[in-house]
Amino acid sequence: KEIKATLSACERAVIVFDEVDVTPPLLYDGIVGLLDHFPFENEVNHKKAIYIFLSNIGSNVITRVAMDAWRAGKNRDDLKFKDFHETVSMESFNAQSTGFSKTRIIERVLVDFFIPFLPLEEKHV
Repeated sequence: KEIKATLSACERAVIVFDEVDVTPPLLYDGIVGLLDHFPFENEVNHKKAIYIFLSNIGSNVITRVAMDAWRAGKNRDDLKFKDFHETVSMESFNAQSTGFSKTRIIERVLVDFFIPFLPLEEKHV
């Protein structure tokens, strides 16, 4: 109800869900109607909203790819989205130990992008 109220007030809302990997799957199954490619639900325009799901899913894969690149002499700034996209997407889909993997959001492929947060270097701290 809160999401629908937010979208009624501002159809270009940014809605953030944190710790997706430890949240019960039923919570996310409840918003599938807002994420799916159906017409407006209850006259609420949900197509212009941005949903961000923060999670630790894939962190081991992200670290491994970043470390492999570092060992190969690559600069962190040279890493591209495509270096992580496939592995992080697969990890998110196959991460059976998390709540997010069992949701209809993942089953219906409603997530457009999995964006990695790279490990920080000393200069970032």
